[in-house]
Amino acid sequence: MNKYLILSMLSLVFVAFSPLSHTASAPEQNSIIDISATTCRDLLRAEGEEEQEIMIYFHGYVSGIQGQTLVNINTFMEASSKITDRCIDKPDSQLLKVFQSIRAK
Repeated sequence: MNKYLILSMLSLVFVAFSPLSHTASAPEQNSIIDISATTCRDLLRAEGEEEQEIMIYFHGYVSGIQGQTLVNINTFMEASSKITDRCIDKPDSQLLKVFQSIRAK
């Protein structure tokens, strides 16, 4: 994942969650997601852009919890690799806990 792709995806996440981006349409059937219930298996089953979106969302979420306002692309890429390895080893783990564990180091 190159740094420009990550920055582009982060921009899309910010735009998607801004108040101006939402319209008054009916909610989709699966519009509520409990991220604490998301497992490593969910990440491993995701393909292409969906996998990248999950990674970027969780990186952003954990960065927000940690009060981080700077994005170090190299650190995120290294953490993403470690997260994927941990998920392969323990696919039933909660993805949020894996992110928090690896990003705390």
